[in-house]
Amino acid sequence: MYKHRLKFFLLVLSDAFLVNLGIVLSFLLRFGELRHTAFSGYQNSWFLVTLVIFISFTASGLYARQRSGYPANVFEDVLKSILVAIPLVFMCLYLFRTRAGTFPSSVLLISMGINLFFVFGTHFCLDRLFNWKSYRAALLTDKNLKYTLSGIKNYLYRNSEFVGIIHFSHLEIADEKVKDLGSVENLSEIIQNSRIDELIAVLSKAKHQYIPQIIRQCAELKVKLKVFPELYEIFLTATSVEETNGVPLITLSTGPIGEFTLLFKRIVSILGSLILLLFFSPALIICAILIKFTDSGSITYTQERVGKDGKIFKLYKFRSMEKDAERHTGPILAEENDSRITWIGKYMRRFRIDELPQLFNVLKGDMGLVGPRPERPEFVKKFIKEIPGYALRFQIRPGVTGLAQVHQGYHLSARNKLRYDLLYIRNYSVFLDLSILFQTIWVVLFQKGAR
Repeated sequence: MYKHRLKFFLLVLSDAFLVNLGIVLSFLLRFGELRHTAFSGYQNSWFLVTLVIFISFTASGLYARQRSGYPANVFEDVLKSILVAIPLVFMCLYLFRTRAGTFPSSVLLISMGINLFFVFGTHFCLDRLFNWKSYRAALLTDKNLKYTLSGIKNYLYRNSEFVGIIHFSHLEIADEKVKDLGSVENLSEIIQNSRIDELIAVLSKAKHQYIPQIIRQCAELKVKLKVFPELYEIFLTATSVEETNGVPLITLSTGPIGEFTLLFKRIVSILGSLILLLFFSPALIICAILIKFTDSGSITYTQERVGKDGKIFKLYKFRSMEKDAERHTGPILAEENDSRITWIGKYMRRFRIDELPQLFNVLKGDMGLVGPRPERPEFVKKFIKEIPGYALRFQIRPGVTGLAQVHQGYHLSARNKLRYDLLYIRNYSVFLDLSILFQTIWVVLFQKGAR
């Protein structure tokens, strides 16, 4: 953990310095001097430019890279982040032009080209210093090692601390240099005892039936899983294929989301919830008054829900059902045209206004703005038994809205919701969150999937 934090600090510090150095060099290349009148525009806006680029790099996931430190991978990730930063810097400089002064666009474009190589060089060197063999990897295979592709072994030895091999019971390991970690039947126990961070699976076609189970175990233990694909799988997969040391590998489980990515997501959630509470404060007041004077009982109600890492928390909602709605039935899921819903509750549910108090859950840290919708403990126990991999959705904070809600509404089955939840976790980015938030506005305005 300390190593990752030190690396993050050094990356941010070096990027801040190099971004500004690149701009200064760009002025020299463009005008041949630093006394040009346009240079004052940079002097007035250097902090803004640095801040915007830092936010762009963080939002692009550059500081939480999951891929190996192979040169092509690092360059691709840095290039994507630079391309995200360019329009944002242009936009901010345009908005603040009256205060900061003119800032030649040619200088900015030249500096971005220079910084592409500056940032790439720094990130590549620090990846080598901090990540090169800083994670522990194991090989899972049912094939004899002498027939296993040499490229796989090269990948393991060069990119990681290779701790050994996990095998099927019938496999004998002839190579004394390779540690026998045990049988795949004890995969979870082996991963925990050997502190494995990444698992490379090289399996024959006959053993592909075990892949779903292996994916589930790796995801639950937050271990990155890569498989060596069959030729046809490279063409069929929707997941990116990474080529390292001449070996194609498909990442099926990415491991834990980076702590700094989660921190940035938390900051966005807090700021977003404060803005939304301010914007919707009139609606909150009006709804509270209507509930109080049209139906006896409390304005809001709390309900136990399951959050991140399976922790129970109290979820806040405007009361949209009659008092003691479950006194005869016990905990049951709400249905369309539910007779227990009050007349004012129908309108609140149609426009999702009953969910607004959950913004206080976001501020408390129980939830985020975007994520899998939280379920009640009674249903979670049932779903975990019935649906393989259901517990994987507890890797991140639940959300006020989510991918399943904007695409299929609130009446989707638990199994189908899980598909969207895992897709969201697998492809998480700040931009995906923003996309879901904008889609939520569209869904609310047109009452798509109203309950």
